[in-house]
Amino acid sequence: MENLDHLVDLITDRLMEKLKKKPQKPSVYVIGGDKIPDLLEGEGFQVVKDSCTAEIVVVETLGFDAFLRLSSLCPLAVEEAVILKSLLKGKKVLVSDSAFAIQQYKQSSKVHLYQELQGQREKLIRYGLQFYKEGQLLALLESNQAEEPRPEVKRAVAEEVSQKTKAPSKPVLLTEKRLREMGLPENGSFKDRKRNDCDSLGERLSKTSKNRNHRIKEWVEMFVGKVKGSLWATRKDENLNGLKFLVVERQLNEHQSDPALLIVADCIGAGEGDQVMVTTGSSARMSLNKTNIPVDMVVVAIIDKVDYHSDEEY
Repeated sequence: MENLDHLVDLITDRLMEKLKKKPQKPSVYVIGGDKIPDLLEGEGFQVVKDSCTAEIVVVETLGFDAFLRLSSLCPLAVEEAVILKSLLKGKKVLVSDSAFAIQQYKQSSKVHLYQELQGQREKLIRYGLQFYKEGQLLALLESNQAEEPRPEVKRAVAEEVSQKTKAPSKPVLLTEKRLREMGLPENGSFKDRKRNDCDSLGERLSKTSKNRNHRIKEWVEMFVGKVKGSLWATRKDENLNGLKFLVVERQLNEHQSDPALLIVADCIGAGEGDQVMVTTGSSARMSLNKTNIPVDMVVVAIIDKVDYHSDEEY
């Protein structure tokens, strides 16, 4: 009976010892940084030489261009491939803030370039990289013991890879000419797979040309427009030297205008806000006294008043 009591006490003591033991710290794979492995081993972390067996990847130093390649999911070096594979497996990847320090370029670089770098850094964070500042590494490593795997990181990177490898579909512009070439009759119909509906040729054309019937008709010789602004071009055809160009909005009737803006040459000094009369084609070149000039529309008059007698287009 005494032996049995002793055995029970022995088993109880060993169980208590195991319960008192601290949980084993995670294994770490280090990229760059000569002093980091010694520091981590001194804190009880297991530093491994095989990235596949590591639970955490720590990146102390890495080339600036390597981060840009990672943000585009185009790893080139072995270290870059290790980081990407670790993210895909849902592992924690900790990166020193000094390894990809873009803040140093904030004052010297152009605004758009710096904003692009910020976008690349934010993309890396969305992929799962965690940037740490000096003194934060050990705390982040300790927090890993209570952290669950992050499947959303793996899913985000996988989706990005899928989008890059998927061949982009080329959109096809469906025009009246193309529909007629396909043999579709005037009252025929077709199925749009994306919209999942059927339209007759006439209905489709009426939708795309609502309030813009002039796009289907032959272009009129003259029209009324309103000057919306000016256009300048330093490098241009030498035949255009000396000409002033305006941005004109074609008016369809008293209350409607064509949203498509037109570039029109001006030979009479019209300005922004003026209502003008524009001629097109050979008549436009004739008004400039030139026949070999690449101009198809010219302002020939500044309008004082227009009387509209109906809502129909003119």
